[in-house]
Parts: sequence; C-alpha cells; structure tokens
Amino acid sequence: MGVTLHDISCICADCQKMRDLLQPKSRGRVVWILIPLIIALGGISSNSLSDLSGLLPHEVETTITAEVNWFVGESKDCYSYIGSDGGAFDRIDCGKGAEHRMKITFYGRAKQPEYEVVTWNCTRTKDSFTCLELSGLKKPEGTTTGDK
Repeated sequence: MGVTLHDISCICADCQKMRDLLQPKSRGRVVWILIPLIIALGGISSNSLSDLSGLLPHEVETTITAEVNWFVGESKDCYSYIGSDGGAFDRIDCGKGAEHRMKITFYGRAKQPEYEVVTWNCTRTKDSFTCLELSGLKKPEGTTTGDK
C-alpha cells in the first residue's frame, strides 16, 4: 500500500486548517474568550486553588506521635485536631508512640476551621513523614474554632 495523491491532499488540507488556527487573527479570538475567564478568577490566586485541592506541599515543623517500629515506607492513618486558629498542622497523632518534633510534608489545606478533626495518611520517609489529607470531621453546628 502506497501513499496516493488523495492521501497527500488530505494531509495538506489538515495542515492548512492547523495553520489557519494558529494565525494571529484566530489567536486574538482565543484571547478574547480567555479575558472574561481570567477576570472572573482574578480574585482567586493559584496558591489558594492549589491549597484547596491539596496540590501544594506544606513543609511544617510540628509534633507527631510515632512508634519505634514504624518502618520507612510504611503508611498509617493519623489525626490532627484543629487548633484555635483553624490550623490543621499543629500536632499529628499517629498512635501511642513518643512525641517527636520535626518537619513534615503535608498535602492538604493548612487552615480548616470548619473541621474538628482531620484524617491523614502519613508515610514514613528516611528522615521525616509525608501526610496526605483524607477527610475531615465537621464541627457540631453552633461551635466556632477553638470550641471543644
């Protein structure tokens, strides 16, 4: 099976369509479509969007409870009680082990005043821990941050 003259003309026609889309007049249309979207999202920074979805890592020095038999690479479900300032990284409870003060990398929102407790999946690394947010337990209605 060889390439026919018809195949070449179809390919060239597709190339021309692609060239037309990339012409400055077409790009101008795309810009005018994007401007209202950018204005609408102008009040939302990329950092706050990333923090909301847990995409931004937060390296924080905090307290974590960890048993001595927690192996590198092993994961455990852990909890943090939300502080009076709404902070979710104040202290991580991963069981009955001793308290350790160290830098931990968190993937989740830093401030979560709507929750009483946040659940994390923490993995031991060689020198530290990495914790991924799993879920949160909502505060009872009528309570504010810091109420217990």
